[in-house]
Amino acid sequence: MGKTYFRLNISDLMFPGAKCNINRQILFPDEVRLMFKKDSNIVVCLDPSHSEIIRVMGLHFGWNVSIPRIAPTMVLEKGDSIIVMSVSNLPPLEGQRKYTHEEAAKVKFSFAFYQIS
Repeated sequence: MGKTYFRLNISDLMFPGAKCNINRQILFPDEVRLMFKKDSNIVVCLDPSHSEIIRVMGLHFGWNVSIPRIAPTMVLEKGDSIIVMSVSNLPPLEGQRKYTHEEAAKVKFSFAFYQIS
């Protein structure tokens, strides 16, 4: 069994070698929450610049994830999986401000689970 990662995006550079199979599954927020509850070894690949998005996620779903001081480098291997959270309807943050309640109310989150084989 490989590692499971959590992050906000994916890149082609993360995937192993020249060829791999990827199985993608849409997740509901409660499924993601349960995955974190069941597996304390999920590697959170966020950095402090994501803290405001994670705060808004906590407002929406009532759960949060810890953000490491430095985001871990991630290169997927066969057997690994990744939970990707996509965020839409949030304006870019400028400076040190936080999202307003009105902005946070408009956000949309979606989650997908990718398994590499």
